[in-house]
Amino acid sequence: MWFDWSVMIELSICQTGSATGSSDSSLLRHVDERFRVRQTHQQVSVSWEFPPFEQALPTVLPPEQADDRGYLGRALFSTVLVATPRSFFVIPFTCIQRTTTLSRYPGENAGRNRKLDLKQARDVMDSNEDSQMVRVAVVQASPIPSSLRGTLARALALVSEAANAGAQIICFGETFLPGYPAWLDYSLGAALWNHPPVKEVFAEMRANSVVVPGPETRALAEAAARLKVGVVIGVSERVRDAPGHGTLYNSLLFFGEDGRLLNHHRKLIPTYSEQMVWGKGDSAGLRNAKIQDVNVSGAICWEHWMPLARQHLHNSGEQIHVAVWPTVHEMHQVASRHYAFEGRCFVLAAGQIMQASVLPSALSPVEGLEPRTLIERGGSAIIAPDGRYLAGPVFDEEVILYAGLDVREIERESMTLDVSGHYSRPDIFQLKVAGCDRKADGI
Repeated sequence: MWFDWSVMIELSICQTGSATGSSDSSLLRHVDERFRVRQTHQQVSVSWEFPPFEQALPTVLPPEQADDRGYLGRALFSTVLVATPRSFFVIPFTCIQRTTTLSRYPGENAGRNRKLDLKQARDVMDSNEDSQMVRVAVVQASPIPSSLRGTLARALALVSEAANAGAQIICFGETFLPGYPAWLDYSLGAALWNHPPVKEVFAEMRANSVVVPGPETRALAEAAARLKVGVVIGVSERVRDAPGHGTLYNSLLFFGEDGRLLNHHRKLIPTYSEQMVWGKGDSAGLRNAKIQDVNVSGAICWEHWMPLARQHLHNSGEQIHVAVWPTVHEMHQVASRHYAFEGRCFVLAAGQIMQASVLPSALSPVEGLEPRTLIERGGSAIIAPDGRYLAGPVFDEEVILYAGLDVREIERESMTLDVSGHYSRPDIFQLKVAGCDRKADGI
């Protein structure tokens, strides 16, 4: 029996000529079968799909080589040997609570009957007694094409999975419900005036958009309350029986662990081609939601390049910021890490996975685009207040990223930078945010 999980360890790896001095080929084969080493930007990630503890781990490392810093029972030790085809690596575990996350890889293992010990999953995201730990999850998944009901069902299942693994705050990417309209970028004729196929595609998008409040928000609220988790999810929103009923909005919804809708943010300015399908938002959602006793804010895609919007959220005292994107590509990684560093907050950067095969059949794709090409590639990551990665980024696969966030790290990093306080000049610069009549919370 194998577990449908991997332990992702992002560390600098010290290469040595010999890891243990042992020439035991069976040991090396065993270790090599259990580890995969891959290059991710400038970091090396090592993933280990671990077998039942008592049966296989003594073969990898004898129990006497472990010490009291071991995690996951006997799954992690203070030092782990990794064998690759060309060299050996020794990985020391330091600050394990900050560098270890759990990730789910469905891929080739999907459908097998595997089960993770949930207490062990929670232990990975817990820290010592002096920490103020919040366990978070970023869901990187594929929406169900043209199906709000199907995508909602999938979102609820993933929320349940992440909650059962110990996550307290769970987030999804930009307009995960019902899926980002990538046809704006990858379909020919998307911008043609009065083009019947485009109007049909837009009508289908409207029919699959979320009414707030409505059946979909009630289902999300009930799941959050039942599982006692916070949920932040991007939606394409439509208005019913009120002004703006012909307009869609790119929105971000924040549900508390009691199921209440705590914040409802509409994207201030849809980006470029998005303005053909979404209207402009307002200031009502530029605020924090208190989830799991932590200040949680969020912004959508290119709002992260709106300096005044950033400053307003920094002023609000955000501790966790949810940055949602279609794909968190290189410049979006830059924006997300910059936001964390500037705001001295944790950032959950959430993308989604989407194949070209889900593009609307009524519109022709751009030339040379193969159906299996990933047009949204994920790139989700969890980022610390000093800008370093705690998990990810992960591209080109569905995954749930987990991390335990020590909120006290914000206090330490605030010594050198506070853009709302000792590193601001209110005597020179003043920021005024216009209010609006829309209520941004409550169902």
